[in-house]
Amino acid sequence: MQNFTFGRKGTNWFLFAFLLLIGTLPSFGQDCPTVDDDDTFSPGNQQIFCDSQEAEISNLNATAATNSDVVWYASADSSTPLPATELLVDGNVYYAGNSDDTCNSRKSVTVRIYSEPEILGIDSSRTLRRMPTNKQSLGGLTICVDDINNPETTVGDLRTSADEDFNVTVNWYYDRTSTSPIDPTTPLQDNTDYYASVTNQFTGCETNRARTRVNLESEPAPTGDGQQSFCASNDPTLGDIVASGENRYFATQNSVTELSQNTPLEDGETYYLTTVGEFCESVD
Repeated sequence: MQNFTFGRKGTNWFLFAFLLLIGTLPSFGQDCPTVDDDDTFSPGNQQIFCDSQEAEISNLNATAATNSDVVWYASADSSTPLPATELLVDGNVYYAGNSDDTCNSRKSVTVRIYSEPEILGIDSSRTLRRMPTNKQSLGGLTICVDDINNPETTVGDLRTSADEDFNVTVNWYYDRTSTSPIDPTTPLQDNTDYYASVTNQFTGCETNRARTRVNLESEPAPTGDGQQSFCASNDPTLGDIVASGENRYFATQNSVTELSQNTPLEDGETYYLTTVGEFCESVD
């Protein structure tokens, strides 16, 4: 058997041949796509869309490696790519790979889809004394005001489910297609449709618009003699006071504690009444 000894020059040739061989082998993990991240403030990768976009798998963003392409999978080890036209699902995690499946470390992305906000009613701090805040029905919102023609309640007082999300802006419109949001200080109008949408700060996309019809209601104060007399022998109560409407009774002008109609009347006392209607309670 013949022995061969590598000198320095032979060693160099060996290293060159080894590196050349390594260069011809498939690369592992180097041809994986790079996934975009819309929210760099949160851990992991997120891509953000709006319901108005009806985003599909093809709308996911990733940069393919050299001499490769991008396909998406439902899991890190799935062997079946997802169809490009499949609709994205809010909260789902998708994995980017390539069609020849040589990527052994797929990058994941979590999808967040902003939807149209739910319209909740009116800001409780803007409602009038002892009045129901609102009456919500399918597609409609009844709001109690002192004066329908001068409600002192604005578009900015309307509340939605997105009001506490600091990552979005809520805009109000008069219809589904207008591009000019309503100034929040604009007084609400009776029997008028309002549409709310959400725009997120990450991609700037705007959701579909939720609709509600605002109906303003006002209840007049009860009417009756401002001074009434009773016989003590009859044991009169608050319920014996003659006044129009279905009434509630209070001890002071600003009291929020209702008195029972069976409360005995006291000679010389002043009492305050409000009228309760179908939707609202009078203010005066």
